[in-house]
Amino acid sequence: MESAVHAVEMRDCHIGYLNLRDATWRDVRFVDCVIDEFDAVGVQLTRVAFPGTRIESINLQHATVGDVDLRGARLHRIENVEYLRGTTMSLEQIADLAAAFATSLGIRVV
Repeated sequence: MESAVHAVEMRDCHIGYLNLRDATWRDVRFVDCVIDEFDAVGVQLTRVAFPGTRIESINLQHATVGDVDLRGARLHRIENVEYLRGTTMSLEQIADLAAAFATSLGIRVV
């Protein structure tokens, strides 16, 4: 929480709860990791990537992201998808998360 991390790579780790509330992280890579719950409320992420990483749940409320590469991540649940601005995602990820995007726009999915 409220940490500042720069130029770090985390590899082959399992994190039950990652609390980055109001933190500033730059040039960070999570490679082949598992993150059960990613609390990214108010975080500032710049040049962060997640190749081969599974993220069960992420909350991006009030997050500021720039050049965050989510293409290699397996995302299961995203809260506050409106804060994904500044990320790069694959078409497959967008399709998998279509219901979450629709809900955030007030669209009822039947």
